[in-house]
Amino acid sequence: MPYNENFTKAMTNAKTIVEFDNGELKEIVTKSWEKIKTIIA
Repeated sequence: MPYNENFTKAMTNAKTIVEFDNGELKEIVTKSWEKIKTIIA
């Protein structure tokens, strides 16, 4: 995960990064989660 201040902003707004960010971070987290789900399934 690249450093991004939106992580902190999301936390202070009581949101996940996926709820808060509509850019690169959301895409990275979503793709990572999908990959994790295929590995553990």
